[in-house]
Amino acid sequence: MDWKEEFVSSSRKGVLRGMHFQTPPHDYVKLVTCLAGRALDVSVDLRARSPTFGQCAALELSAEKCNAVYLPSGLAHGFLALEEGTLVHYKVTCAHAPTHDGGILWSSIPFSWPEPDPILSDRDRSFPSLHAFRSPFPR
Repeated sequence: MDWKEEFVSSSRKGVLRGMHFQTPPHDYVKLVTCLAGRALDVSVDLRARSPTFGQCAALELSAEKCNAVYLPSGLAHGFLALEEGTLVHYKVTCAHAPTHDGGILWSSIPFSWPEPDPILSDRDRSFPSLHAFRSPFPR
């Protein structure tokens, strides 16, 4: 992979970040790991013609497990910090393009989050629902 940028996100227990993506032509592949603590990593398929459109996948990432998740372009991504001091690291194949930043409201995806009232940023709280979203991802 030709990684263009890397990020580290520090979160306290109960913080939910997501569900984020970048639209074409600045969409990206993402590789996510957890450097400290534990995070419930969740993705939802936004590819309009995909047989799994709207479906979610989840995996617990942790420093102890030393595992990672590879996310192709066209998926929205988010995570819930399960411990204090959770550090999530991710690499992306396209530089951050603020005009192509997007997101889906975390509570609108078909996933049962273990935290019914997570700590959210104003930005993450304002995203449209999955139902209202019109996908720019063709495949």
